Amino acid sequence: MYLFVVQVDGGKSVALKTLTARNIVTTGCGAFFIDVEGEYTNLTRMLGGKVIKIRQGENTGINPFELEPDVNGNSQFLNILDKVAEIRALLATICRNYMNRTLNGTEITEIEIIVNELYAERRNHK
Repeated sequence: MYLFVVQVDGGKSVALKTLTARNIVTTGCGAFFIDVEGEYTNLTRMLGGKVIKIRQGENTGINPFELEPDVNGNSQFLNILDKVAEIRALLATICRNYMNRTLNGTEITEIEIIVNELYAERRNHK
């Protein structure tokens, strides 16, 4: 499994789609896309995957990456470690329910590293 987290308009779409499709077809590995633009919908369906829509601001939607400060008395703090654990658990649930397998140790470690990197700037600029 690969977890790709790329910046919007990063110019990686064609390469990512080609690499992903090739790997899924030749090795049977899976992929998760967190796709704000919906640009991987056709590829996902073409490869037999499932599209799960998450919409901000709708009663049926959530933003699993939203980071809100926790409050302790009069102070607020960003609990990055809990957010990493939440996202790891979410991806593990998706993997278990839609791919019928669990995440392996390497995948768990990669998720933790990537999510920590995503929030590194927020950690330093509360």
